[in-house]
Amino acid sequence: MKLIFDSTPLIYFAKAGLINLLKKLPDEKIIPKLVYEEVVTKGKDIDKCDAFIIDELVKSRVFILKESREAAEFSKVPKLHKADAEVLALAREMNGIAIIDDMAARNIAIIEGIEYGGSIWLLFRLVKKKIIKKTEAKNSVDNFIKIGWRCSTELYSVIMKELEEL
Repeated sequence: MKLIFDSTPLIYFAKAGLINLLKKLPDEKIIPKLVYEEVVTKGKDIDKCDAFIIDELVKSRVFILKESREAAEFSKVPKLHKADAEVLALAREMNGIAIIDDMAARNIAIIEGIEYGGSIWLLFRLVKKKIIKKTEAKNSVDNFIKIGWRCSTELYSVIMKELEEL
C-alpha cells in the first residue's frame, strides 16, 4: 500500500510524538515535493521542531519524496491548495491512498475516485496493525485536539466509539 501524505497529518503526528510509529507500518510512505516544501523547508525557516523531525525521516528514507506529473490538473480546482493538488495527483498516479484532513481535498478525492484517509484513519491503522493500543489511540486523539486539530463533538464521539469497537 502507498500512503501519500499531506501536511496536516504529518504535522500532527510529529507534534504529538507519534511520527516515528509510522516507521512500523509496512506501507510505502510518500511526501509530495510541495508538501515537503510547505512543512519542512518553510517550517525550518521558522524553527518548527516538527519540520526537523520530518526532515530526518526523509533523510533516513522512511518517507520518500516524489513529484507528480499531473498536479497541474488538480491545481485548477478552486479552494484546493497546490500541495493538496499534488497529494491527490500522486495518489491517483500511484494508485495510493491520499492521507489528507482537508475537507475540500477529500471532496475532490471522492469526485475523482481517489482513496483517502486522514490523521484518524492513520491512528486506526496503527491500532489494527497492533502498533499501538486502543487506549493510546484515544489519548492521541485528545492530544491532537490539545495541539490544534479540530473536530466536532459528534465526530469525537464517533471516533471514540469506533476505536472501542476495533
